[in-house]
Amino acid sequence: MFYKCTALSNATIGNGVTTIGKSAFESCTGLTSIKLPSSVDSIGNYAFYKCDSLTSIYVASPTPAKLGSGRIRLVSDYNSTTLYVPRGSLTTYQTTNIWKNFVNIVEYGLKVGDVFEVNNINYRVTSDSLQTVEVTYKSSDTSKNGVEYADGYSGTIVIPESVTNEGLTYSVTSIGESAFSGCTALTGVEIPASVTMVDMSAFIGCSALANVNMTGTTPPILNNGSFADSQYASVIVRVPDGALAAYQSADNWKEFKNIVEYDVTGIDNVVENEIAVKISAAGLSLEGCEGKPVAIYKANGSLVKNIDAYDGSEIVLDKCVYIVRVNNKVVKVKL
Repeated sequence: MFYKCTALSNATIGNGVTTIGKSAFESCTGLTSIKLPSSVDSIGNYAFYKCDSLTSIYVASPTPAKLGSGRIRLVSDYNSTTLYVPRGSLTTYQTTNIWKNFVNIVEYGLKVGDVFEVNNINYRVTSDSLQTVEVTYKSSDTSKNGVEYADGYSGTIVIPESVTNEGLTYSVTSIGESAFSGCTALTGVEIPASVTMVDMSAFIGCSALANVNMTGTTPPILNNGSFADSQYASVIVRVPDGALAAYQSADNWKEFKNIVEYDVTGIDNVVENEIAVKISAAGLSLEGCEGKPVAIYKANGSLVKNIDAYDGSEIVLDKCVYIVRVNNKVVKVKL
């Protein structure tokens, strides 16, 4: 791929790439650093051989990628190249054949309990080895640092299935305790299928909350006190087609008086030509949608992109069929 590309100095492999081929970067003498996404699960022999300037390799997967067969040489000098691995996976790499040859293996990334923000939503790391996070509170007043309520959230919040920080991708698996508590301006929330638990007091005090959209067919654990008693009557819970019975019989979810089914993708509500979509080689762009929230789904309902305020730039996407939602308008697009 980049064999003997001496002008290459840094490389970041895009997420979704699964294989680094044999001799892919061999003899790239100017290469000093390369970052591999968690999707890479196989690396061919001599992939970074004779990269004389290579000082760092960052891997995002806690599981070491499989290497080539025979006399395996990943790099020329295991002493001069530092291998950076996700926090919690140090021992795994230190005990895996070939990978353990790196003299310097250093952990990077966040530790359990660390908080970071992506698209105006705060996340707390719950496992560094499994790379999972929970949605956590966000205060609008910095003087309230450490106080667990979330008056900083407002409008409709769309929670993604995963988020990326420092090159590591974390799965969003829970809504933390008091995550949205006190959000009097929160009107709606979309909870992805990756979430398996909603903790205590998550939505207590959200007086304007009217809609909770669930994209998973299996109800997540809903702890006692996640919602106020009054919210069981006032909030509409929208669940995927075919999941109504599951939610109506699940602990605490069954307390909601208004649970209705809907098409997760929004295909049933597609209105052609109401969203101006410009398709490009790399993806698409939207006309007249600047400053508006944009959500893009695959046809199976999985969330691909969630943009709080679209800036008019090109949205990079793989070739596929997508459902693009801008506010309440939805359009189906094939790239």
